[in-house]
Amino acid sequence: MGGSGLSIFLITALGGALSALALTPLVRLGARTLGVVAHPSQDRWHSKAIPLLGGIAICAAVLIATLLAGRPSRDLLLALGAGVSLLGVGIVDDVYGLRAVVKLTAQIGVASILVSLGVSLHWTASPSVNAIITILWIVGTSNAFNLLDNMDGLCAGIALVTALALCWSVGEAGGGVFVSAAAVAGATAGFLVYNFKPASIFMGDAGSLFLGSTLGVLAVLGEPRAQRGVLSAMAVPVLLMLIPIFDTTFVTLSRKLSRRTSCSSTIPSQPSHLPSSVLVQRAASRAQRRWTLLLAFQSSSVACTAFASGSGNFPVIARKRRQRRAWLGFRQRRAACQRPRRTASHRPR
Repeated sequence: MGGSGLSIFLITALGGALSALALTPLVRLGARTLGVVAHPSQDRWHSKAIPLLGGIAICAAVLIATLLAGRPSRDLLLALGAGVSLLGVGIVDDVYGLRAVVKLTAQIGVASILVSLGVSLHWTASPSVNAIITILWIVGTSNAFNLLDNMDGLCAGIALVTALALCWSVGEAGGGVFVSAAAVAGATAGFLVYNFKPASIFMGDAGSLFLGSTLGVLAVLGEPRAQRGVLSAMAVPVLLMLIPIFDTTFVTLSRKLSRRTSCSSTIPSQPSHLPSSVLVQRAASRAQRRWTLLLAFQSSSVACTAFASGSGNFPVIARKRRQRRAWLGFRQRRAACQRPRRTASHRPR
């Protein structure tokens, strides 16, 4: 990342963070006034009513930050268009409640529109198969972040790490993907001030659907084109989203085995989310902090692994490898020169 890329990142991320810091209290006040709150119940961890609709503040902060970066590109408009569309679905769900099939239909519709506009993964040689995989990918990441939003600061923290990893992956040459990811990183960082334990506001389905769909589309748009095989093409987006994907798979399998639906709520007596299954055995405050930081660290680790297996997105890593190989070659040549030569008097008889 060059000097200009770093300046663009700092301006965009800082704009998103400051906007989220300023807008989140206003959204919190509005949600509390309108009565859009999450009440304490058996399937929730908090002990008092917490305002929802935090996703509105995150989305507004992202939009403000992208405007600071200049004229929006096509990639930026596609990613934010998908996020804003599902943000609206999430707002309706937070306020009035929607059936799972309605939300799923909306997600498939948004993903299909994106595919028709040229957003697609390149995992196979068949455009039709790639289109189906892309729709499943966008729907899957949206639901993954939605299911991951079960602990203070967890969903926003994972989104922050994922956005930072995307910025580092695509670099300044990523254009709209780079700017969008920087804006998401800044907005989620600002929102975490109010969402970390103890949370004073929840992002709700509005925020989780917005972040999941936006980051899912950005991962598709930022996919390296020059790949050496299917596994190489799958490495970056899949490992980048490994924590949300694993949590979603864990939830689905555990609820199927216990004969509960995938959309049913997690209750403390029968937790099915990975962090919740440990939290139920520990003190909620300290365990939540440890698990939030642990999962964020794991997310960043697998993201770095994914990018290291990419195709030249990390010139610094490539340069370090070349320097290491050159140093090893120098040491071998020096050892060969220092090896004592056998003379005629030392030859065995």
